Amino acid sequence: MNKKLVISIILIAILAVILYFIFTNISFVDEDMLNNSIDYPSHETEDINNVQPNEDIIGTLNVYLVDAKQMQLVKEARSISIKDLNENTYMSLLKNLAISSNNLLNPIPENCKILSAYLEGNILKIDLSEEFIQQEVSNGLDKLILNSIVSTLTNLKEVNTIKINIENRTDAMLGQYSLTNMFSKNSFQ
Repeated sequence: MNKKLVISIILIAILAVILYFIFTNISFVDEDMLNNSIDYPSHETEDINNVQPNEDIIGTLNVYLVDAKQMQLVKEARSISIKDLNENTYMSLLKNLAISSNNLLNPIPENCKILSAYLEGNILKIDLSEEFIQQEVSNGLDKLILNSIVSTLTNLKEVNTIKINIENRTDAMLGQYSLTNMFSKNSFQ
């Protein structure tokens, strides 16, 4: 009876050690990543071979692009690296909305210039070139384009509202939407 008890204890201990190593090597989804926050890498590492240069991926950004055929937004996770985040983080993130992907419509056309983007309180103020309002926006694309930008950028913890200007003008229109308005997550529901 003692041998069975000792063997059982040994087997349980071995199983516990195996489970410990399995679960400590699994990477779970970080809640901050779901909110588009960016985690900066630690300079401390246990393994000298595991040191990553600064240009390696440091996080992901959920970008919402327009599926013009299905008339809906499509969420796409994009990797962000330190080299992508130059002097103005918001400009870099907006440039991600101008990159083509999987036959989806970019809310910011490739020929549109992002003139500025800065946070004032919890309002992200964006200034775009004239090409933004010259893009095709018939049949409800105007709503999807604006919703794409707002959905992407309001997932950042510090951004609650988006204000879009066109070459410093606050009175422009994108289809039926006046850009004198500010937009939040709930603007398009």
